[in-house]
Formats: sequence, structure tokens, C-alpha cells
Amino acid sequence: ADVLAREPDSEELAGLPETLSISGRDFSCRYRFEPGQETDGITLQVPASMASEVSAEEAQWLVPGRLREKVTLLLKSLPKAHRKSLMPIADTSEIICRVMPRERGPLITSLSRFIHRRFGIDIPASEWMPEAIPDHLRMRFSILGPDGREIRSGREEVLQQAPAESQKQPAEVARLRRRWRRNTRRGFAGW
Repeated sequence: ADVLAREPDSEELAGLPETLSISGRDFSCRYRFEPGQETDGITLQVPASMASEVSAEEAQWLVPGRLREKVTLLLKSLPKAHRKSLMPIADTSEIICRVMPRERGPLITSLSRFIHRRFGIDIPASEWMPEAIPDHLRMRFSILGPDGREIRSGREEVLQQAPAESQKQPAEVARLRRRWRRNTRRGFAGW
């Protein structure tokens, strides 16, 4: 059984939703606290047939309850010249997460745009260090087969691998497709 040090409050729980809307669709989320393990962090469960529709860029935004930690680490990873203009980092991160609108594009692009508008600081994309973000703050994807079992999992790169698996057709579908093509070549369009 899991043991909690304290009962989470309703605001904390609201920041960790059971489902997350990405690319206009809702997907189930799983949360694991397993530092150092591949499953640590947030896992979005995606049917293989929909994996090609999921935007890895939109998933960079995570869930509201983890965004502030990610933004804080991204700000801390900036070169000193930019970082010192955004001090104190904790306050800047709080403002960003409270005021910046959630967009569908990459988080870093939105951060640069917002920081420029709000603070007058221009941060080129090359100055950000997304590799400084630990895995638990990068969305993990669990690609599910038709039976609901996980067929592959991983971070952003797993989305590009999934379409090949989802394009495999059951033998019955392939047989019907061949039959359709054969009949339409003969000029017979009905079944």
C-alpha cells in the first residue's frame, strides 16, 4: 500500500488531472514517483491508431501541476546574462505560469515570446537548454494496442515510431481490401 506524508489539497490535485487534452483529444494520464526509473513522471496513454495525431510539442506543456517546476529549471538553465535579468527566478516562474496562455506550439517558443512581451528580454531559441530538463518533467507516452496493452513506451521519440505499428492491418481487413480492388477492376462496385 502507498503511504502519504500528508493528504494533498484540492488545488494540488486539480493540477494533476486524470485526463489531458492534446491535439483536440483527451488522453488518460498516469503519475509515478519512481526517481531514476523510466516510468518516473507523467505518462500519457495513447492508442496506437491516434499516436500520429499527438503533438509532442503540445505535450511539452505537461500538466498544470508540473509546469512551474519545468519552467523554473528552464529559466535556471539560461546563460547568466539572461538569467540575472529574470531574478528572482521563483517569482518570474510564478508570473509566467499564472499569466502566460497555454498554446499548442513548443513551450520554449511560447516562453521566449512571453518573456519578450512581459519583461522586454529577448531570448533566442539557441539559448534555451531543454536537455537540462530531467525525464520526470518530460512527457512519457504509452502507446496502446487495440486490446489496451502497451506495445511501446518512451518519451517524444516514441510518437514517431507508433504509426508503423498502427498501420499493420489484421488479416481480415487486408483480405477485404484485396477483394474490393479485384471487384472494382472488373467494374463491379457493389458487394
